[in-house]
Parts: sequence; C-alpha cells; structure tokens
Amino acid sequence: MSKPPKFHVGQAVVFVQAISAQPDPFETYPRLGSIYHVREVVLISGDYGLRLVEIKNPRARYADAIGEAAFWEERFAPVELLPDEALAQLLEETLAPVTT
Repeated sequence: MSKPPKFHVGQAVVFVQAISAQPDPFETYPRLGSIYHVREVVLISGDYGLRLVEIKNPRARYADAIGEAAFWEERFAPVELLPDEALAQLLEETLAPVTT
C-alpha cells in the first residue's frame, strides 16, 4: 500500500523545487516560488502527482499512460507552513509584472 498524499484538492501550495528535465514546449510548467491550488491528486508509479487549478495542459501520451501532465508532490510545500515573511515575499514575486 502506498503512503497517503501530502496534499488535498483545494489546498494552496507553493512550487519550491525546479524541474531540471528539458521542458516539453507543448506543456505549461509551474514557476518556482509561485502559489497554486490543487485541482487533482493522482497516483503515478507509486508516487503522487498534482494537477493544478492554474495550469491545464492537453492530454498527451506518456510511457505508461495517456493523460494530462501532473507534477510530483515533492516539488511543492503547503502555503500554511511558510513563515509570514516568506509568504509575503513569494506573493510579491509571484504578482510582480513580468518584464521581457
């Protein structure tokens, strides 16, 4: 039996660990330090992945399934556990306008 998931649907989470793999140009990925809300928790190969309210990717073919991308729960932290100062800083960075 697998361990229970760390997060639940509707929970606010912050993306804390960057994805090192080459990103798929057809998928949207979370941004480091950004806050998201869990839309779905899925079990993939014995580990849990999160689908996020703010990110909806098209269904794609993967090695063992066809479906929407999910992001490993280990890459997220619950927003409630962040100190107020750290949360304020993340919100400021997340809401700052993007300049190119």
